[in-house]
Amino acid sequence: MSQRQITQYKISAKFLIILALLLIGQFADRLVGLAVGEVRWSGSEWPVLFDLMYVLFIVAPVVFVFLKQIQRHLKELEKKEAFMDNIFENMYEGVSVVDGQGNLTKKNNIINDYIDLDYNHYIPFEEWTSYVTYLDPQSEVSIEPKQLPLMRALRGEKVQDQQLYVMSKNGVTKYLSVNAKCLRDDKENIIGAVSVARDITKQKQIEQVLSETNRKYEMIANNMNDLIAMVDKTGVITYASPSHKTVLGYEQSEYEEEEALSFVHPDDREVMQQLYDELLSTGKTKEAEYRVKHKDQGWVWIEVLGSPIAQSDHQQSTIVPDEILLISREITERKKLEEQLKQMAYYDELTDLPNRKMLDMHLKKAMARTNRTGESLASMFIDLDGFKEVNDKLGHDSGDELLKVVAARFVSCLREEDFVSRYGGDEFVVILENIAGEGAKEVAERIIEQLSKPISIKDEEVVVSPSIGISHYPDDSEEIEELLSKADQAMYYAKSIGKNTYQFYHDDLPEVQSITNNPIVKVINQFRK
Repeated sequence: MSQRQITQYKISAKFLIILALLLIGQFADRLVGLAVGEVRWSGSEWPVLFDLMYVLFIVAPVVFVFLKQIQRHLKELEKKEAFMDNIFENMYEGVSVVDGQGNLTKKNNIINDYIDLDYNHYIPFEEWTSYVTYLDPQSEVSIEPKQLPLMRALRGEKVQDQQLYVMSKNGVTKYLSVNAKCLRDDKENIIGAVSVARDITKQKQIEQVLSETNRKYEMIANNMNDLIAMVDKTGVITYASPSHKTVLGYEQSEYEEEEALSFVHPDDREVMQQLYDELLSTGKTKEAEYRVKHKDQGWVWIEVLGSPIAQSDHQQSTIVPDEILLISREITERKKLEEQLKQMAYYDELTDLPNRKMLDMHLKKAMARTNRTGESLASMFIDLDGFKEVNDKLGHDSGDELLKVVAARFVSCLREEDFVSRYGGDEFVVILENIAGEGAKEVAERIIEQLSKPISIKDEEVVVSPSIGISHYPDDSEEIEELLSKADQAMYYAKSIGKNTYQFYHDDLPEVQSITNNPIVKVINQFRK
């Protein structure tokens, strides 16, 4: 029998007792007199009988209906209590209630799972506090019973998210987050306390794993030479690894919340912006090279591997890049080496002018541009007259110095877009784009004027003069080798008619072109210079 049923029977019994006492008090003396014969029935007794009938047929039914209402209300209260108990037992959090002395008077099954207590009812304060060891998760120091959330709440404190590490005698261990509050009566006196405990064991385990992972990553980041940076979609740096201080001289705080482009060389910002745009639009990893600012050493080259960090867009069911991860390393020395190798591969070591390889690459591109624009392209084959005499008289060092001066004079008398290459020995090739015949003539005259000026070598003045042959693309030829060969033929004709002059190639050049273009004749002419 439940507590509510017991209470119901007690109330019903009291009402019946009261009713019986009223009847007895009202009619006992007369009923007894009638029963023993001391009082005889007479017409004057009808009022008494009427009172009795009133009590039995009027008052008694009212009392009966009242009792049935009380019974119905009690049943409703019992259902609500059962409903609340069902909720209480099926909550995802553990709930505990203590009285004013700290004795555990009520708890749900979740608490049993948390601290492995099998009691269903009353548990004294000393027992439930001693059965389980309570530790502070941070310091791992034991917490005194009086400092537990429920006991703090009994003192009027409002406890929020007090974390506990609990160990029961049966070996159950849990991390709990507890909220607690006191319970008061209608006069605001504290009569107990209630607590709600949430199991955060998995969360703590994840936090410990993340903490250990972060510790390892931080150790790696602090001891690596690579640069790691996070940039948001607007180009603002949200994280910079400590290695930035070692490699580029800046503290982490000097990078974070700053625009990444502000640290990039102005000439390379387009490269970096293009990298960002491709990362955000394609979502694929990309590489780039550009210069960034060193705090004390000017500009340094870095090689960058950019990867988009995506987050799921549940509304569009797509992956949207949210941030960009940049992993970089300094490559200044490598770039210097590459430049040196490029210089060695494509530039003449003595004059720093482009060599034959570079000439071939440039001429292919120049021809392609000429095909698109419809303009003319002129090639000049130039040979120095008098160079052998200087070489023989003053030595090879003087000959080398002479070639350097000639190279500088070439650069001074040509347009910025013109191209000059050392073809070999004392031979040079000049490529002129977007220039007509008269324009090539003016350039040739300017070259003759500049190169014919005296040059001081070892305190002696020497004079050399150029012989220039000129051919046009595509009129004279559409092939590189043939175009240069015809310019070469025209140059030898210019040399044969007196040197220090220029000659345009045309099909009806005198027969000297076929003789002087012979390789054997070329060798002989070299000795004649």
